[in-house]
Amino acid sequence: MKKFAILLMVICWVGCSSKNNPDEVRELSLSSGGPSIDTPQLELLETARRYYAQGLFSVSRESFESLRDGYPLGPYAELAEIKIADTHFEASEYIEAAIHYEEFLTKYPTSDSASYAAMRAGRSFQLSHRGVGRDREPLDKAINFFTMVMARYPDSIYSQPAQSYLRAAQADLARHEKVVLDYYRKQKNQGAYEARKQLFEEKYQKYLLAEPS
Repeated sequence: MKKFAILLMVICWVGCSSKNNPDEVRELSLSSGGPSIDTPQLELLETARRYYAQGLFSVSRESFESLRDGYPLGPYAELAEIKIADTHFEASEYIEAAIHYEEFLTKYPTSDSASYAAMRAGRSFQLSHRGVGRDREPLDKAINFFTMVMARYPDSIYSQPAQSYLRAAQADLARHEKVVLDYYRKQKNQGAYEARKQLFEEKYQKYLLAEPS
């Protein structure tokens, strides 16, 4: 019952700050009078929730961290863990978000929120990708997480978004491979070009062909 309540709270908060422009996120210093691990759990939770709703993600994170660290066995520790990841995501700190979502999945592999965390981990890696021709590792990780959501949690409300994100990540990966292929062609490295061309046609070209025109 506790896990179900936590899942409901996560779902209720997903996207509640999505209307905020990340470039307009305000920062508020709590160098004095900030949250303490001695602050009662519900007070920390309410403070974190309020700042999160206002788009004050760094400040919200402080309260969630105090809630997690001060009450590791409390009823809101699991929620605090995933919301810490969410504060990074909503602040467009995608690498940090991905790390925290992965840590959540390691710590709470059977959580009712696992499908959400896996989807968000994939999305974080996808959004951290720096563009066609750059390091493809974030796309590979994103694809792995989206595939995980669809395979492990087919009935989850996050399965369909994961499928959509997966197609986009696969298309970006195909574009990356096309850039590499074109590079070998321009370098007149015929052997490497032919090998890469065969790999592209067998494995990646289909993702570009599947894109809506």
